[in-house]
Amino acid sequence: MGLLGKFIYSFMIVINSMMDTWNLNTVVYFATLPMGMLGGDVVIFGSCFAYISDISSIQQRTLRITILDVIYLSTMPTGVALGSYIYTNVVNKSYTIMFIINATLLFLAILYSLIKLKWQTLPQQQVLMGTNLLTDFFDKKHIIATIKTMIKTRPNHGKLHLLFLLIIMMLYVFQRDEKPMSFLYTQLKFKWDVNTYSNFKTFQSSTFVLVKAEITSYRRTFTNNNIFEK
Repeated sequence: MGLLGKFIYSFMIVINSMMDTWNLNTVVYFATLPMGMLGGDVVIFGSCFAYISDISSIQQRTLRITILDVIYLSTMPTGVALGSYIYTNVVNKSYTIMFIINATLLFLAILYSLIKLKWQTLPQQQVLMGTNLLTDFFDKKHIIATIKTMIKTRPNHGKLHLLFLLIIMMLYVFQRDEKPMSFLYTQLKFKWDVNTYSNFKTFQSSTFVLVKAEITSYRRTFTNNNIFEK
């Protein structure tokens, strides 16, 4: 669902960029809102971690999730640097072509997920065959199940860890919306262009990866069972 939301967003940005008579508000209605309803990045990353936890043993889980985290964080500096090069030297600073490339890659990711990934990783998961996806998406029982999961008593302060994770994800959403404002601020105050800002983001993301790797490798006081226990 998250990949579909991101694809709709990129596709509608392409359409909006080619429609001179459309105002900027149409991005909110036809791109941002659909992506928000389908989850976007938060759902993608959450699903990746949940998928790995489902198909991995307790002994393998920490290593696999750490590898996923390192790969995900490594794409930030490399993606920004590669995107800056393509934007400046390949597509002649065309936002439309950049989002076409983005939408194409997302479409390929959706196809790969449909073909290769397992739809049911645990026996107790609900089978979607014959289920109305629209009504199931808005079914209140999912909200109730999520609340029960959050308030369930767990050993070693597991419930508190889940609460902290929920708060962190909420703050993560806010900081993502801060990035466009940071770009506008650097343009206004420092007169930075796209290339300069991209170089800054590459350096910032690389530093973040190194710091995150150090924090991740530090000995923590809670285990996999605290968070992933059913």
